[in-house]
Amino acid sequence: AQIIADKTLTSLRTLCAAEWLGREFQLVSSLHLARKTRKQVESARDWAEQARRQLQILGDKYLEAECLPSLATCFIHLGDDSKAAEILKDRRQLFRDVGARSREAQAMLELAEVLTREQLVRVDSRARRFNRDAFQLANDAMTAFSDVGDEIGMASAHLALSDIYLSRQEPEEAEAEACQAEKMFRQAGEPKQVAKAVKKVGNSCCEQDKPEEAARNASEAVVFCKKAGDRYALTEMLSWEAQMQAQVVGKLVEGLQEKEAQKIVFRSLSKVMTPAKDGVLLARRLQDKAVIAKTLFVVAEVEASVGKWDQALAATAEAASLSERIGDKTTGAKALSLSSELHFRKKEPAVARDEAEKAWKLAKDSISSDAKRAAERAIRRVGISPQYDEE
Repeated sequence: AQIIADKTLTSLRTLCAAEWLGREFQLVSSLHLARKTRKQVESARDWAEQARRQLQILGDKYLEAECLPSLATCFIHLGDDSKAAEILKDRRQLFRDVGARSREAQAMLELAEVLTREQLVRVDSRARRFNRDAFQLANDAMTAFSDVGDEIGMASAHLALSDIYLSRQEPEEAEAEACQAEKMFRQAGEPKQVAKAVKKVGNSCCEQDKPEEAARNASEAVVFCKKAGDRYALTEMLSWEAQMQAQVVGKLVEGLQEKEAQKIVFRSLSKVMTPAKDGVLLARRLQDKAVIAKTLFVVAEVEASVGKWDQALAATAEAASLSERIGDKTTGAKALSLSSELHFRKKEPAVARDEAEKAWKLAKDSISSDAKRAAERAIRRVGISPQYDEE
């Protein structure tokens, strides 16, 4: 794909076709972004910026606005939500300038999502302002979608509000918004979006310590992904269902003696492992190594949660190996961090340390804060400072 894209760029430069050159820059940007290492994301950002410049030359504000999400995504992956927010504000203004009311509303939701995420990682006074701004944007988007009769847009606004309420630690309100979105998506006949809404309902249930309801939501989301025929979304939902079922088991065994807990785990094992393994099987059919690695990592997490450490280690080893082959440092770091934890539990400190060191080296070049946190926990566990550096 990269070779074809490069040849196309050469031809388009010769033709001086600004619009198509801008589109092709976006494509090349997405190819770099898909590799998910920091260097590649930085390259994707540069290509996306070139796309924007080409479309500015063309003078088409609508096309320029349409190219900005990919640029914002690059900055999000690079951990610069503030810059992403600036770009999405520009996108909103461009749509406003050309009178694209529905697209402007969509840009509001995208901006609200970034602000919601940014306030979650802040501990300063701006966090509350970001949350307030996100809430206002989502409500403004709701009004705009309502004005143009866009039911799907309104449902999307309900989903955004669900996220905002959840970030405020108001899970009941979050659940209500997600349920409303689910209802509207059902009426619109959008099974993939229904699955997304149901997942948010489930996440809200988790925050209310209702794992059984979350597990039911997960099973329902899987059904809707099957209806939508989206196999990639289905692998994700199967993994999520496994995680929710594992939480149910975890709650059931709380405070029990080891023998009683083992009996419950044994009886519940198929409910936990079936969706996890189905997700891996589906990922293998897709022949997408990145998806296979991610689903294997989920299998490892679930196996570990029910005490099947050896099986979990086998899954982490395969996930780490696949991730290394495709350059996915995020999943690789997570898999190695979990492997380190399991070896530590098995009282194998030398192996645990080795895996933790590998995880930390990968995580430092990863675009995922989750991977960095997991690797940091791993190296702390084995007695290494987070400032550890091979040199």
